[in-house]
Amino acid sequence: MGFGVAAVAVSVHRERRRFHSRGTVSGEGDALVFPPSSYLEKGQTQTYRSRWQAAGQDAYDVVTEFQVQERWVPGFKLHMQKVMSAKR
Repeated sequence: MGFGVAAVAVSVHRERRRFHSRGTVSGEGDALVFPPSSYLEKGQTQTYRSRWQAAGQDAYDVVTEFQVQERWVPGFKLHMQKVMSAKR
């Protein structure tokens, strides 16, 4: 997979809450690396980062971590697979 992406927008649904993030992304080998970004939830700032590792031609394994005090802790992992749309 080749990457020519300079900026992206990501929407995430987390525990019935949705947040939207815009920012830069860099390519490292066959992975997309999203630098730390923050959002406000219940009056608290939450910082997270993500890495989307290519998993074959049509999929990514996504790992998102959250910053707690001065360290990064696991957030969630998911597998995103491209699926073919049904013919109408």
